[in-house]
Amino acid sequence: MLRSYICVFLLFISGYTFAQTLTVVDKTDLRPIPYASVSSTDKTIGTKTNAQGVVDIARLQGTSIILISANGYKSQEIRFED
Repeated sequence: MLRSYICVFLLFISGYTFAQTLTVVDKTDLRPIPYASVSSTDKTIGTKTNAQGVVDIARLQGTSIILISANGYKSQEIRFED
């Protein structure tokens, strides 16, 4: 059965440097979704999650809406603020 939604957790890690990471997980079982595409809505800036479903979103700084898509899942737009 085709899973239709993606659930996203924002994890903010601080230390000497401030890093923003995003973990993309399946909404039904909370398993990470590896190699999901994460991009600005105009698709001029983009990246992919790693094997654990984590992506550094520093590249997308200044973008208030991101598009997340993965094979077998419905694409989802996520709004966030800096």
